[in-house]
Amino acid sequence: MGKKVITIILVFFLIALAGGIFYYNTVVNNPFSSDEEKVLITIEKEDTLYKLLGSLKEEGKIKNTALIKIYIKLNNIDGNIKPGTYEISTKDNLASFLNIISQGNEKENSIRVTIPEGFDVEKIAKTLEENGLSTYDEFINAVKGYPIPEYITLSTEKKYNLEGFLFPDTYEFKKDSVPEDIIRIMLTRFEEVLQEIAKDQNTQIPKEDIERYIIMASMIEKEAKTKEEMSTIASVIYNRLEIPMKLQIDATVIYALGEHKEILTYDDLKVISPYNTYIIDTLPIGPIASPGREAIKAALKPDTTNYIYYLYNPEAGNHYFTNDYNDFLQKKSEFGY
Repeated sequence: MGKKVITIILVFFLIALAGGIFYYNTVVNNPFSSDEEKVLITIEKEDTLYKLLGSLKEEGKIKNTALIKIYIKLNNIDGNIKPGTYEISTKDNLASFLNIISQGNEKENSIRVTIPEGFDVEKIAKTLEENGLSTYDEFINAVKGYPIPEYITLSTEKKYNLEGFLFPDTYEFKKDSVPEDIIRIMLTRFEEVLQEIAKDQNTQIPKEDIERYIIMASMIEKEAKTKEEMSTIASVIYNRLEIPMKLQIDATVIYALGEHKEILTYDDLKVISPYNTYIIDTLPIGPIASPGREAIKAALKPDTTNYIYYLYNPEAGNHYFTNDYNDFLQKKSEFGY
């Protein structure tokens, strides 16, 4: 091989090496591929650093995972990460990002808040106030004034247009968060979880159908006593809608009344409201609470049954299902109703 050929090969090698080093430094200094100023990153308890990187790559939030892994090895980073929800600036370099998720949000002067499944907007507002993040009125006013995503139908008849879409989860909010920041994070989490569920179930969820599913999921969340019976309750809702038959779901009456009651009276069942499924023939006008992941799954993929009645069995701690009205009445007597 002549000197000229060797020189050309060497030049190309040096150019490729320089290009590789340049791209490596680019990734290290700017690892995020999102056009947004901030990205929301949720780390579950079972997540490892490499699993997280893979998920972020699939979501299009980071650039080159191979180069990031090289950086991790070269710098002897141990890979420990803390569960939580992080709002990361896309201007942060790789070192800063890895430091944040390894130290946890506690180092950022944040407050950990758990929003349980089945909470409505007002209960969320009370929880945030109890944790010193926002007053009740500030959060309610922010919910009323927040821009509505296109998959939600705007209506003056709804109690809150955002009801059902503030995802229940454990969050770590910065102490200086304003209500709008909290709403944005919870909405973003809802959208992420919905995408994850659609991927797990190998399905597509049209935007125009999202609200309908969340309305169903919110009723399932409030009615079910166990996660195992959620899909069966979902089947009852679908079966009643198909007959058609009024849904007659107590949780919708309680939401319409605006106060929790253990026992509803006949007068309660007559309350005039677009949420009261004892008087309307269709689904409520909007969700009645924030459903969790399992309730949304059940709404998307209900069991196949012929049940149209269910009744809570206090002794068993779950619901009894049937398609026979006389059987329903008999069980009602047996259970002491």
